[in-house]
Amino acid sequence: MPKLKRYIKSLGLSEEEARLTAVLPPPSHDVPRASFRDRLLTPLRLARALRSAVVRLPDLVSGQGSPGYRRALGICLGELGVGVRPWYSERLPEHGAVLMWNQTSLLDLPVLAAALPVRFRLLHHFDLTHLPVLSTLVERFGHLGIDRFHEHRGDRALREAADWVHSGNYLLVSPETARSWDGRVLPMKEGAFRTAIVGGRPIVPVVLHGAHQALPRGRASVSKTLIEVEILPPVPVDGYRLADAPRLKVQVAGLFRKALQDGPPSRKGIPV
Repeated sequence: MPKLKRYIKSLGLSEEEARLTAVLPPPSHDVPRASFRDRLLTPLRLARALRSAVVRLPDLVSGQGSPGYRRALGICLGELGVGVRPWYSERLPEHGAVLMWNQTSLLDLPVLAAALPVRFRLLHHFDLTHLPVLSTLVERFGHLGIDRFHEHRGDRALREAADWVHSGNYLLVSPETARSWDGRVLPMKEGAFRTAIVGGRPIVPVVLHGAHQALPRGRASVSKTLIEVEILPPVPVDGYRLADAPRLKVQVAGLFRKALQDGPPSRKGIPV
């Protein structure tokens, strides 16, 4: 705890601000425990997933977004006990978009990479470059880093991201910039919305149902779970100016909250 307090102080944050930005959990928050079976089997499942990744290495390096890559990643996640079911992939625009997702788990990125049938670049927090394996993947695929506590310092990355989108490509970004502790939508930063406005391409909310239940923040054991990836209809940004980013942010946050409240598509009896 003293180390965490020093870290918060180095960021110039109060305790309330640290909770608002998810550096600290909400008051009285308890990390949900996995079942005894899942706690017991997680090391074995992880070993199987790693072995599967080695066996399927040629597919995993074949190119993010390719069918072979997605299939291999889905098999590895399955060995970990995580199923992936994408919904409404046909809603993805043909000529690029800013894909935004609700960030709740360390499983988010591999699940999204397995579910989305497009090649994307990730606009991520710089801390991601300090994680083993992920840092290598981030560098390999040319993803873009930004400081979530000093967003103005990332103007260069935001401009590069806007150019990437404007050229007809896909950008993946979490406007919350941090994993939620309890699965609820966190306050969103405006940088992702300004990028969409400057890039002139629509925003596509991508809702993860079940990632928080599979591996919530603060827990090491993975619960056997089906994660559903729901792609919502695109939100056009035509006619928006940079000054409209706050209004656009409120609109998209509302779409996420409603989708999470309604639950995954499989519970609604809606065909794929």
